[in-house]
Amino acid sequence: RSGGQQAVLQMCDGLARHHSCTYAYLSEYAEVESITPITPFLNAIELPGKHHRTWRSRLLAPGFLYTDRITKFSLRAHASRDLIASLRRLIAEHDVIIFSHPWAWPAARTLPELEDKLVIYDSHNIEFHIARRSDLPWLERHATTLAQSEIERGLCQRADLILACTIEDRDAYAKAFQVDPRKIHTGFKGVSCDAHVRLAGDDTVERERSALFVGSAWSPNNLAAQMIAHDLASAQPSVNWLIAGTCAKHVAPQPPDNVQLMGFVDDLAMLMRRSLVAVNPITTGTGINMKMMEYLAAGLPVVTTPFGARGITGPAREALVICDLKEFPQAVEQL
Repeated sequence: RSGGQQAVLQMCDGLARHHSCTYAYLSEYAEVESITPITPFLNAIELPGKHHRTWRSRLLAPGFLYTDRITKFSLRAHASRDLIASLRRLIAEHDVIIFSHPWAWPAARTLPELEDKLVIYDSHNIEFHIARRSDLPWLERHATTLAQSEIERGLCQRADLILACTIEDRDAYAKAFQVDPRKIHTGFKGVSCDAHVRLAGDDTVERERSALFVGSAWSPNNLAAQMIAHDLASAQPSVNWLIAGTCAKHVAPQPPDNVQLMGFVDDLAMLMRRSLVAVNPITTGTGINMKMMEYLAAGLPVVTTPFGARGITGPAREALVICDLKEFPQAVEQL
C-alpha cells in the first residue's frame, strides 16, 4: 500500500473499532458493487464506475487534455449511474461522510443525501500544488492543475472539518481557497505498530549494514530513489542501500552494486527489522511522509532532509537526524 492508503486504512480501522464505519472507494473498472473484509472490524466496498465513459463525460473531460488517470476519472465518474446509485445509498445510511483525498467529490457534491451530513475532508496532500509542479506538457499541466484546484476548492469550502497534515498545508488551504483556518485541524496520520511489536522480541533477525528507503511510485519518491542510486550510494559505498516500493521501478537499470531495488515487499516490517537505518531524502511534495511514521514505529534511526521532516513535531522530531542531502552519507555512517 502507498502511504496514503496506509493512513486511510489505519483511520478507518480505528473508527470501526468503536463506531459503525464503512470504507468505500470508487473503481473505474468495476461493473458491480462488491464487499471485501480488510480487517476484523472493517469492510471495503468497491463502487462500480466502469460505465463512466459516456460521450458527454468525454466531452467534459477529454482524454487529450487530461492524461492524468485520477483527474480524468474524477471528472467523469458522475456519468456512471450505478456508481451514483451506490453513493446515494451509502451517504443516506451514514451520519458522517469522510472524503479521503478529493477525487470522489465531483460525483458526490450535488447529491441531495449529502446536504444534512457532517462532511470531513481528510487531506493527504495539496493536490493541485503537486499537479502544478508535474512534468506534464504545459497544456495538460495547466488543465490538470486548474481541475484539481477547483475540485479541492469545492470540497474545502463545503467541509465542516478539514484534517491537514501540516501547518503549512493548513495555511495554504486558507489562503488559496478562503477557508476559515479554525476548521482545519493538523496532526499525524495513523500508523499500526502491531507488526513491529511482534518482531521486537525476535532475536533471530540479524541487522544488516543497510540504509532503507520506502516509497510508492509518486514523483517526489521517484526523484529521491534516483538520487539514492545515483549519488548517495557512490558517496557511501560501504553501505548497502535498499529501495523498497514501486518507486524502485523509476530507477535506471543496473544501479551500483551496493543498491538493491526491492520493489514491492510483502513483509515491510521484517525488512525494517533487518535494516540499521532509514533515510528520507525527500525535497518536494506536500503533506506528511507516512514512511516517517513507519520508520519511527519500527524503532529505526532516521536521516531526513528538513523538508522530509515536515509535520513532525515534539519528541518525535528529536529522534530524527535532520540534515542537507550532502551530509547524508556521513550521517548514515555515524549511525
